[in-house]
Amino acid sequence: LRKIDEQNMENIIKFLRQLPFLAHWSKNVLGKLSYAIEKVPCIRGQKIVKEGDPADYVYIIERGEFEITKYLGKDEEEQKK
Repeated sequence: LRKIDEQNMENIIKFLRQLPFLAHWSKNVLGKLSYAIEKVPCIRGQKIVKEGDPADYVYIIERGEFEITKYLGKDEEEQKK
């Protein structure tokens, strides 16, 4: 079981090192960060975060695509005209 956990941690560290904002972090620090990572599978069209929700998590997309939308209230829409 321990080997599986170590392999999983190595895979997470390898993935995190590919991210430019984490690439310079040490293996030790990335290893600690890996304990806080939770993989969350998502399906097409699923909303992950809604505008105005508190920022309780940081999401890193491992693979796939995502879309960001911004609600423009009536006042904002009129100002653009």
